[in-house]
Amino acid sequence: MSNPGCTSASTTLSFPMTRFMSRGLDQKFSERFGIKFSVIKRPMIAVRFRRYDGLWMERVIRMRMDTGADLSLIPRSLGRELRLKNGIEHSLTGIAMRKECIIPAQIFEVKARLEDEYGHVSKEFKMWTACAEWEEVPLVFGMKSALDHFITEVNPIKEEVKVIVTP
Repeated sequence: MSNPGCTSASTTLSFPMTRFMSRGLDQKFSERFGIKFSVIKRPMIAVRFRRYDGLWMERVIRMRMDTGADLSLIPRSLGRELRLKNGIEHSLTGIAMRKECIIPAQIFEVKARLEDEYGHVSKEFKMWTACAEWEEVPLVFGMKSALDHFITEVNPIKEEVKVIVTP
């Protein structure tokens, strides 16, 4: 097991990719291109957050790794569990820049670490996280002060994500 405070060597954490079923595209792709589109593999990262009172959460949160997301994203209930206060109000948009797709949120700097199922733990790091005012949002591990802390390797053939923590 790696020591989160140890900085003498790099640590590699491994995370499985999760299979999701695509809806609606399978028949269209099958008819037109002769391929199945039903299974999509998504890289998932296990994150443990430090609450604002300084204690680590008891549970690990599985978040979707998303290199296209500027910020990480959590639902309102997780923000309450982390005891987040005094965030910066912001409106999040995604691919569709329509009014009905805007997610009201507050931005916070939170402390976290990654933990894999083999007992490897990253060093603690700070990450900018948007806490949505809604519950119905995906858990997203984005770029700013999150993914940009690490070297990542995604291997869809082995269905595995490797995160390399450098000193």
